[in-house]
Amino acid sequence: MSNSKVIPLPGSDDPRKRLDQKKRKILKDPVIREAMNSPVSDDFMDWLMREISMEQAKLRYEEEQLELNGEMSIDIISKRIKALETLGSMWLRRRSEMASKVIDVKGRAFQLLFEMLLEKFKEAMVSSSISSPQIGDVMTRFAEAMEGWEADAEYKMKALS
Repeated sequence: MSNSKVIPLPGSDDPRKRLDQKKRKILKDPVIREAMNSPVSDDFMDWLMREISMEQAKLRYEEEQLELNGEMSIDIISKRIKALETLGSMWLRRRSEMASKVIDVKGRAFQLLFEMLLEKFKEAMVSSSISSPQIGDVMTRFAEAMEGWEADAEYKMKALS
């Protein structure tokens, strides 16, 4: 039996207050905040991998300190191995996803991006003092050259993976 005392939090005599405190504390947790802000973004995966890396580094430090004293802790070693396994798995999964990614050239997001690039190209021609008829000719020829480009682009992207 332990001699340690549990120190009650202020307002902890009321279970509802304890639950509210717990909820507030959980919502302030960096992992929760990051997951709520960008759960499916690459930024979240990067952030999560950094956090796990930091934790494994702390475990390595603890392990080294014990070794300096001629001790060892299977618990620390096991936790560190688990963190490294998790990082390795995340890295392999990300690598696999990156290799299999194909840009949806028919999707609305890409179409908007493509239209913006064409507009910027046209603006560059105008600012270069190219005449309106020449700009029109270039745009017409470009449109003709782009016939069937989506299938060609998809084929080339698939060949990369």
